[in-house]
Amino acid sequence: MPKTCLTPGDRLADRAATADDALRLTVATRMMRDRRTQKDIAQCIGITPITFSRRLANPEGFTLIELRRMFTELCFSDAEIKKCIGGVIT
Repeated sequence: MPKTCLTPGDRLADRAATADDALRLTVATRMMRDRRTQKDIAQCIGITPITFSRRLANPEGFTLIELRRMFTELCFSDAEIKKCIGGVIT
């Protein structure tokens, strides 16, 4: 079985205290990894960059459709999605 190495961003997201923190850290890590900007992601999920920034600050404002689009765009795993949603969906 191959070894897996966690990036520093993945380690931080693993230790996130809340689902909101996990979402922020995982999104930031993925954006850095893929060299994407907030503007890029905002366009892909259909909102303005300002709205995206506000929703990252307060993730409860994301709609389910926006979250799904963002998770798809940034290639979140099922485990990461569960961590970011906070166990709401089981």
